[in-house]
Amino acid sequence: MRTPWFWGGAVVIALGSVTAAALLAGSGAAPPRRERPTTDAALAMANLEGSLTTLDAKLEAGGAPSSARAELAELLMMRAQFLGRLSDTERAAGIADALVQETPRSGTLILLRGRTRAALHLFPQALRDFDEAARIGADGNAITAARASVLLAIGRVDEAIALRAALAAAKPDILSLGALAVAQGEGGDLVAASATFGRARGVYRDVSPFPLAWTYFQEGKLYFAAGELDRARELFATAVDQLPSYAAAAGHLGEVEAAMGLQSEAAQRLRVVAASTEDPDSEGHLCLVLRDMGQSPEAESCRIRVSELYESLLKRHPEAFWDHAAEFFLAMHEPHKALVYARQNLALRPSRAAFDLFAKTAAAAGAASEASSVAKNSEALASHHSPGGASHQCAKAGPASAR
Repeated sequence: MRTPWFWGGAVVIALGSVTAAALLAGSGAAPPRRERPTTDAALAMANLEGSLTTLDAKLEAGGAPSSARAELAELLMMRAQFLGRLSDTERAAGIADALVQETPRSGTLILLRGRTRAALHLFPQALRDFDEAARIGADGNAITAARASVLLAIGRVDEAIALRAALAAAKPDILSLGALAVAQGEGGDLVAASATFGRARGVYRDVSPFPLAWTYFQEGKLYFAAGELDRARELFATAVDQLPSYAAAAGHLGEVEAAMGLQSEAAQRLRVVAASTEDPDSEGHLCLVLRDMGQSPEAESCRIRVSELYESLLKRHPEAFWDHAAEFFLAMHEPHKALVYARQNLALRPSRAAFDLFAKTAAAAGAASEASSVAKNSEALASHHSPGGASHQCAKAGPASAR
């Protein structure tokens, strides 16, 4: 179980443009949700789609300024985060690349390009962009936040926590505190993370459902990783209640239901998510559920379809899908293929989750000595942090969290 790359812990919803800020502020009165009233989720999504349509029209008319194109890239990443659209992230990356080509001395645009690169797990390139943006003089806090997300994704948890703590101390809002909570959870302190999530929601005075749904989803991932399924299910359900179109939250809700033995509910939910996103993660879990339910023909058709999707995606964005592919092929009893991807993923991001995935995959593939060596490294890494951390592969920073 794992968060798709474009829905990761990086806080894509922390947008800097005027339109994005208006979207996050919401509009109009809202019916009560589980804990607080928010703007109707359908209206919030319609506002996002309307802004994208308006910006697209400006671009098609020609002569759109770079600021409008950058804003379009920001909003595309936001939609990718919540609806699971790879094509949106690809388009945002293309826009950012073009903007930097046109204005190579803009720190703001280089930072934007770095964030799109991070969303595709191009972590070294993203960090170089952040360094260059800092040299040119882009916004320091924005650079720090982007850097913290990448550091968390590649396993440099203590550094990420320190950066997030400083940002939250300077501006304690739902996004800075929520991101700090994610880092604390990745560092192994679920108690502190849960308390910080509570603080994040406590300081929130707006009515947009997006930030609230994001915090519930992120907290749910930590509890899922810790094996506390009832609490994880409650949090994922709350995220979906806040924002029914939140594909990652709905997919994780289906996964936790499967883990609880609620196979019928899980299959129904995962079918819906699989049909609505461009990432094969939820459909991959659907294959497992179908297999466990004894629906062998459909499960096999599902396996073939998802295998082909991963092979295609690995050609386009290998770094972004090495971990996903390793998990899927391992679950499908293809450990040698999984080992290839797990090894590449570990080289890219030597995080505790990547160590665990590789050790498990190597053991299943019969690479005993390699598995033993990696397991020792994983234990050493885990002992560096507090016990009880989110070592399961679902725990992820990046984007872009996303993802």
